[in-house]
Amino acid sequence: MAKPKECSQIAGRNIWDYEIDILTAAFPDQSLKWAHTWVTMRWMHLGDLRPLAAAIRLGIIRAMLDLLAEMIEEGRITVTKRGRGSKLQPDTAMRQFIAARFYKHLVAKKLESPKEARRLAAGIISRDVGTVRKAVTLLRSLER
Repeated sequence: MAKPKECSQIAGRNIWDYEIDILTAAFPDQSLKWAHTWVTMRWMHLGDLRPLAAAIRLGIIRAMLDLLAEMIEEGRITVTKRGRGSKLQPDTAMRQFIAARFYKHLVAKKLESPKEARRLAAGIISRDVGTVRKAVTLLRSLER
């Protein structure tokens, strides 16, 4: 099994931006700022401060928060794990969702064989083919 690459982007976009897009589409009556805040807070709650750093860099109280963003990016500010068990990885769910939807699109439109579609989806999310297979199975079970 290949070791996953540490990357917070897919196709040049941050993973949390895809989650913001999905929330905006699911709740069209809510603002983009609401979706951005909700996703950032969810990731913070799960112990990942990268979306907060990105929001700060985009201009939320710019001058004072640049230092906070720098400290987060350098790893000087971290979130301590509370409780027992393994930490949930918020980017894992989005990677799986993107891979499964991409695979489903390729196969449904008959653009690629299922085997080739899994390989392409794995390449996009920087994971192995087994991860894509599990993601597709999970998506199918949720759609039933």
